Amino acid sequence: MNVTKKHRELADALLDAVKAQFPEMHFLRMDTSPESENDIWVHVAVPDEDTFMAVCDAASLIEADTLINTGYKLTLMPHLVEFVPEV
Repeated sequence: MNVTKKHRELADALLDAVKAQFPEMHFLRMDTSPESENDIWVHVAVPDEDTFMAVCDAASLIEADTLINTGYKLTLMPHLVEFVPEV
């Protein structure tokens, strides 16, 4: 399934809003659900469990608003990833 321009716009808005609150979050990839091309999965990396839960909470309101306003279901999917410090 292909990610469309509209998918990218909606995902970028979600990422920008959540990243403003959690700059330690990093985008990994985006794809559509195998069940529906209107369901967008946005995968992000987070450093710890506290951030994981906080990111989920912050994203949930935006995800609900997007579904109501556009009919597209966005799901931010955080993954716990250990970060290597930049040199």
